[in-house]
Amino acid sequence: SGYEPMQVEGKTVLMATPEKAVLDYLYLVELKKKTLNDRLDMTRLSRTRLASYAALFKRLSLVRLMKSLR
Repeated sequence: SGYEPMQVEGKTVLMATPEKAVLDYLYLVELKKKTLNDRLDMTRLSRTRLASYAALFKRLSLVRLMKSLR
């Protein structure tokens, strides 16, 4: 799902994984709602997780964008 439970001030909240957060951002870029930050560093992200989350969007253009940023 892309979310992990975390404790914040004694309460459990669901926080997006770094990969899910980046894919959400790239989705907005793909929709032209945001511009692509040329300093985006994805070197420490799991490519397997990125691909898995990208497939959930069912948008080939998003998958292409994600792959172009290697």
